Amino acid sequence: HLWRDVMRTGFRGTANSADDQLQNRICWVPPGTEILGLTLQADQGDVHEQAIAGALATGTHGTGIELGSLSTTITGMTIVKANGEVIEASEQSNREVWEMGRVALGTFGVMAKVQMQVRPAYKLRETKRNVPLDDCLDSIEENVRRYRHWEFFWFPYSENASTKSLDEVDGEPSKVNRVRHLLLDVALENGAWYLMCEASRLRPSLSPSVSRLAGSM
Repeated sequence: HLWRDVMRTGFRGTANSADDQLQNRICWVPPGTEILGLTLQADQGDVHEQAIAGALATGTHGTGIELGSLSTTITGMTIVKANGEVIEASEQSNREVWEMGRVALGTFGVMAKVQMQVRPAYKLRETKRNVPLDDCLDSIEENVRRYRHWEFFWFPYSENASTKSLDEVDGEPSKVNRVRHLLLDVALENGAWYLMCEASRLRPSLSPSVSRLAGSM
């Protein structure tokens, strides 16, 4: 999903039908299913589009210390082995396959269908700050427990760290200013930053200046 000042977060699989048991917050997701109004009860990474089977099999996760990885939301799955055998696995049936197959890098077979724990879609507020590196390091333990999600980025040669926190909130999402988004998120954070990184790669002596600039932005 994409993060904004206040954003909706939802889950989108990528086939034909889904059996929703909303009362139990359980959802069967065949490949290709699109589910609106629901999201995963897990720690999602910040990549906008992901293939569910791949994200589950590799233990994809985000930054929430109190949240499990995507694979922890699996309550049942259908695996097709190389010989064509179909295995149904859950906590009640083929438990060993269920426990090991959740993060198995595809070694157990093709994950054809997965049952996952879900919850109603919610909203997150994102806050970004630049702080002195020493202050950032001193407050790591406090911040990872204070916020639902918290992370920081440090650029060598810079005395600052860029921090980002996300917390669940009520209310309507902020409207996205498309011009601001294009200028900051696309042109500056992606285009300009890519050019600076390429310049540093070609001319390493620029790295200290580029890092200090990045740490001040």
